[in-house]
Amino acid sequence: MFRRFLFYFNAVPVLFGIFSFYKLKSLPPRGNFKTALEYCKDVDNEIMLSEGTEQDYCIDNFMLQNFTEGFVWTFFILIGLIFLIPLSIYLLLSWRQIG
Repeated sequence: MFRRFLFYFNAVPVLFGIFSFYKLKSLPPRGNFKTALEYCKDVDNEIMLSEGTEQDYCIDNFMLQNFTEGFVWTFFILIGLIFLIPLSIYLLLSWRQIG
């Protein structure tokens, strides 16, 4: 059972999905607007950029700082969940042949 290609083909994404879940839970929580204002209080609010003022840009970056990394880890968790079903079917069928 453990020497078969299908076992490893299905088990590796599931294990990586479990690892991704751990990494997602270890990310710091997103900040709220008051914390973002405190963080960006020294940034000038008068200078205009294409996105708005410099302070607006700073607040946007503060609020979205963990979004990209969290999105990637969530994608890997989804892949792990998708491969959990074929792994379960494979294990059930292989245990049925042994027993």
